[in-house]
Amino acid sequence: MLTPVDPHAVYAALDAGCGNGTRTAALRRRLAPHALVTAVDLDRDAVRAAGSFTGVDAARADISRLPHPGGSFDLVVAGHVLYYPSELTPWLREIRRVMSRSGMLLAATNSARSGRRLLDLHAHACRSAGQEAMAARALAPTARHRFTLENGADQLRRVFADVTVRWRDDPLVFDSVAQALAVYRAGLFARGAPARISPADRERLADVLAPHMRACLTAAADAHGRIVIPRRSGCFTARG
Repeated sequence: MLTPVDPHAVYAALDAGCGNGTRTAALRRRLAPHALVTAVDLDRDAVRAAGSFTGVDAARADISRLPHPGGSFDLVVAGHVLYYPSELTPWLREIRRVMSRSGMLLAATNSARSGRRLLDLHAHACRSAGQEAMAARALAPTARHRFTLENGADQLRRVFADVTVRWRDDPLVFDSVAQALAVYRAGLFARGAPARISPADRERLADVLAPHMRACLTAAADAHGRIVIPRRSGCFTARG
């Protein structure tokens, strides 16, 4: 994600929406020792995790109201967080405010079609099991569709003058139907299920859908028995 960045040209960086701190730690390792690294998140546990890394200042803060003076950062990293607000522009304006005149925003996200093949197989399994409403809910857009590789550039250009994008394809490959089915039963089977479902009903739903998903996966497997799920992720660079 930090490929476009010269680590020696960054004196202060902000991880906006630091999550569990994994990205913050990677940022700290990548930048020069003299760089100041700051992390913010609304979640107290996330702030605590990010702050546990040496050389990182972490604080609880809302990205729409950052507690930093204007022009504080040469680099702002927003990794898979810009889909959270229903209206993104206030976040972007605040990020732009705390960036230096020559600063850069790196905003990571996925393609709206990333992993879609697996979701379509799940929806087909739902329909095969007579769960038409669940299939429709499973395919409905989610909050993650608010900021994707397809629509992110237009949103960033409302605030930033120079926006570019890089992406990479990293397919998810299951070596067998059994492997794919185990991942499916670990959670995807519940996509589109009623919001309030008891643990017992959830387990029964997995049992009902599993044979149908197995048939779908078997039909989707290649000559070697593998199931390949296309995935695309990327990063926007925004300046000015």
